[in-house]
Amino acid sequence: MNILLRIVKYGWRHKRLTVGALAAITISTIAVMVIPYLLGVAIDEALNSGDHSRLLFFTGVIILTGSLGGGVNYGAFYLSTSVSQRVGYDLRNDFLRKLQGLSFGFYDHRQTGDLMPRATVDVDVMRDVMSGRLIHCSNSVRIGIEQHK
Repeated sequence: MNILLRIVKYGWRHKRLTVGALAAITISTIAVMVIPYLLGVAIDEALNSGDHSRLLFFTGVIILTGSLGGGVNYGAFYLSTSVSQRVGYDLRNDFLRKLQGLSFGFYDHRQTGDLMPRATVDVDVMRDVMSGRLIHCSNSVRIGIEQHK
C-alpha cells in the first residue's frame, strides 16, 4: 500500500493532467453505460406509441452519445499516457539523483549492469500502471456494473 501511495504522489505532481484523465475516464464510462438505457427507452417508446419517427430521434441520440464517449475515451487515453510519461521522467530523474548521491562504496559492491536493467524495468512498470492500467481498471468497473443490471 505504501508503494501505491508513492506512485499516486508522483501522478499528483501533475494535478491538471491527472484530474483531466480521471474526469475523462468517468465521462467515457458514463457515456458507454447510458447507451443501453437509451436503446431500451427508444424501443419502449417506439413500441408503446407506434410512432417510429421517435426511433430515428433516439438513434441520433445514441450515435451522438457513442461518438462523444469515443472521443472522450481517446482524450482519457491521451491524458493518462501523458501523465505516465511525465511520471516516468520524474522517476528517472529522482533515480539518477539518488544514484549520484550514493557513496563510492555502494558501487564497489554493485555492478552497473545489474542496476540499470532494474531501474528501466521498474520505470516502465510504473508508466504502465499510470497509463494503461488506469483505463483498464475503469473498463473493469464499467463491465462489473453492467453485469449487475
